[in-house]
Amino acid sequence: MSPKLPSKGAVTGGARTRPAPSADTDTQLPTLPPRADAGPSIPPATRNAPGSNRPPSEPPHEAVTPPRATIHPIPSTSAGASTSAQRSLEHYWIPVEVSLPDVDALGFRSLRGRRYVDVTGGRSVQVVIDPAMGLYRAKSMSERSLGPVLVRDHDSKLWHPLEDSPGALPLQPIDAINQELDVHITAITEAVKLTEEQRSIWHALAGQEGEKSELVKFEIQSQKQLAALEKSVNFYVRNQASLLLYKGRFSYETELVGVQKRQVEVYIDVLEAGDLRKAIDMSSYYGRPLEAHRSMAGYLKGKLANLRKCQLIVDDILTRSPHLKIELMEYGYNPVRIHTDTANWIYSKSQLLASEPVPDAAQYIVLSRSFSETTRAFGDIENIPDGARIPVLSYLIEQCTATKASYEEMSLPPGSAQDSSRREITEAIQAFENTLEQRIELYHQELERTSSLPSLDQPIDFDFIPAQVATQPVHTSRKMFRSKHHGVYKIRIGQSRRTALGEEVIDVMDPHNPTEVLQTYERREGEWHQLVAKQERQLSTLTVQAQRLLEQSESHLNKARRDEAAKRNATNIVEFLEGKAEDLDDLRQQMERAPNPATIDIVPLVQRLKQDSEHLRNEGEKIRMALYKDKSFLSVDRVAYLISQGHLSVSKKNSERLERGKGRDKNFLDIYSLNDNHTHEPLWHAHFKYEKKDSAALNFMVKGGHLKTLEQSRLGIASQRRDAQAGREHVPIWRETIDGKTALKIFELSA
Repeated sequence: MSPKLPSKGAVTGGARTRPAPSADTDTQLPTLPPRADAGPSIPPATRNAPGSNRPPSEPPHEAVTPPRATIHPIPSTSAGASTSAQRSLEHYWIPVEVSLPDVDALGFRSLRGRRYVDVTGGRSVQVVIDPAMGLYRAKSMSERSLGPVLVRDHDSKLWHPLEDSPGALPLQPIDAINQELDVHITAITEAVKLTEEQRSIWHALAGQEGEKSELVKFEIQSQKQLAALEKSVNFYVRNQASLLLYKGRFSYETELVGVQKRQVEVYIDVLEAGDLRKAIDMSSYYGRPLEAHRSMAGYLKGKLANLRKCQLIVDDILTRSPHLKIELMEYGYNPVRIHTDTANWIYSKSQLLASEPVPDAAQYIVLSRSFSETTRAFGDIENIPDGARIPVLSYLIEQCTATKASYEEMSLPPGSAQDSSRREITEAIQAFENTLEQRIELYHQELERTSSLPSLDQPIDFDFIPAQVATQPVHTSRKMFRSKHHGVYKIRIGQSRRTALGEEVIDVMDPHNPTEVLQTYERREGEWHQLVAKQERQLSTLTVQAQRLLEQSESHLNKARRDEAAKRNATNIVEFLEGKAEDLDDLRQQMERAPNPATIDIVPLVQRLKQDSEHLRNEGEKIRMALYKDKSFLSVDRVAYLISQGHLSVSKKNSERLERGKGRDKNFLDIYSLNDNHTHEPLWHAHFKYEKKDSAALNFMVKGGHLKTLEQSRLGIASQRRDAQAGREHVPIWRETIDGKTALKIFELSA
């Protein structure tokens, strides 16, 4: 497979019958979720949509108004924490070279499933919840015990050790706590009452004139309820220490999560009401596709902002109570929804870009569909065989990276509105790529040993049952498969069927028009290939076209070389040259099949077509190899690919294993140099850690195989030595984890 590169919703309409949209697939409007009056989207016991069994006056699914506080002692600190808690906060600083995402609304920076907070000195530390105290504590990557308890200063937005916080211990009198609780209880109760009353008015007009106006009022009132709930959550976070003391951890977290669950439920209400309102609006845009896409892009941008807010709340709930994921999904929460709507937004934005007088305008629509297919495949990642998840994600990351690079390389006037739209699109794709990388990291962590990682070059071709939604009919099975297009493998999802001759083909539907077949694939030479209708033309016409394509070959090579010099995406360069080579091959085959009554000598032309085709492919592969040997870029997949093509040699740097660390942190290290097999120049180092000095090569420690740049390797050993001399715990720098199969290839080459 082509190696991955590491980091750095369909409207089915509602109950109404609406005018049919244009048959032009490029102007097909993004689809919206079903109307609320088409049936509840979660069990009636927790929703209040038209047709629900719950009367409009019935209160929400559970009480969100917490009881008043009483004195309740905090449990003692967990064993083993006291020693590490005595260490200064500086001990837990993460290296300055580690790049973290922006701070979210709750004060966290989240990366690869871990949480970090900003502290004084312009530094950050990792935090986890102490299971005994229910408070956040600093944590070191190399320690099991926990560090100081941290609380957030809501003025400076920084986190401080509890003992260093203003007033030593930020406790509030119990009377003041109960007085503020009463205020929040009253505000939430009133907001819920008004929201339910407005819901009843809206439902009474469902499908009638005036429905949209009442929908808007319902959305506004729901936003007011969200504001009241957010103030309550802020109260719990701001007074965490006091409430933990008075209520105890169990009551505190139960009440806080109860309010947060209600936030999620109201956000789902707002999202569904917004979708219904937009579905009503869209009927006025039929026949005006560009205005429809402009309106849809604006709506989806606002919807995505709400989805991100909702996702932050869900993430916080699941950090405290992972078992609540099923319950949240019963409310209507769908973790894939944000990615589907991002793809729909990119599709509408790309339609607008394609309408502008810019080069290769139609390519924007092709790229947006490609991204939609990637998000669709990710949405089914939990429904495919476990062993296929990491390989599939690896392909999806590559597809995502290539799509983003293609957008970036499109020619647009710098500083223009189109350039700004393109930047928004690439930022959204990058965010999704980060999600893919976090998921693949999670699957790596779930494996017992790195040596058990599944093969990244295994075939992808299996049936699966898509995710089920309670209110929708049971899905038939679909097929996930791998197909090569222009020399690059991509993941597809389609519906298998049999032709009149009994041969299996797979229809891949347009993600933005589920009733239309986008491509059909047939099995040839052991792999799935796109079925392309052959156009038979006269030999004279084919000859003229052959001459024209041959004249363009050199310009294609020059473009690819310029892209190589600019360090552009290797996958896109290979795909570009492979596509041009396939055009030559297709034309050559048509010429060989075409009738030749005048017995024209086509042999020289056919030979030139074949030679140019091979030359384009060979040059594409050379460029791929050159770009894959970038010493500053870490990718285990690239290493595996270079080894498979005979471009890497391996030499062991140390004759005996190097001893590192002391006590329980003691381990032994082997270092291998991965070299260019043609120039013999070192490219990267592979480090393998062992618990014992005489362990077999493949028995390296869990997560103990790492790929490093030459600079990282040099600095890592030096910094470890300095930390050891200063008595500090060594904090390793970021590196790529090596799977067992790639490790085996490295060991074999070094023998």
